Amino acid sequence: MKRIILILIIITVSLLALILVGGIAGKLKEEKITSERIKHLPIFSMTDADNNPYSTVDIKEGPLLLVYYHPECEHCRNELTELFNSSLFESDIRLMLVSNAPRDTVISFLGGFKQYDNERCISLIDTAYLFEDLFGTPVIPSAFLYNVNLDLIESYSGEYKIETILNSFGQSEQN
Repeated sequence: MKRIILILIIITVSLLALILVGGIAGKLKEEKITSERIKHLPIFSMTDADNNPYSTVDIKEGPLLLVYYHPECEHCRNELTELFNSSLFESDIRLMLVSNAPRDTVISFLGGFKQYDNERCISLIDTAYLFEDLFGTPVIPSAFLYNVNLDLIESYSGEYKIETILNSFGQSEQN
């Protein structure tokens, strides 16, 4: 009887281990696919803050800083406040802000920044919740840095100092 119980325990543990390994392998494969997909700025369409359709097909060259955020997230507010107060708008870096928050909330939040009216700044509303699937991250804030050829330089998940982000652009231009 002890032998049967021991065999059942071994089989159960083995099956659980196989399920875990399969789940990890699937997750790694998914991350690799996402990594390949965002290596170059992917093509996607959303509406801008004025409810006009906008597609990344219209972007022919970078550099581009793409930030995924939510206006009610404290870390996002801190990062975007630093970003709008930085030297970003003195450079040739284009800024694309993506949020899945309600349009009114986004407009109200961004309206507090005078630099938001800059022609190199676009705000997109992700009403279909596509961004997380496309870029493989639910983390807010997240930043994706693309060079002049719209190839991914670096990605950051969570709140980062703006100097770190801007320095990544500077280093990429030297390479």
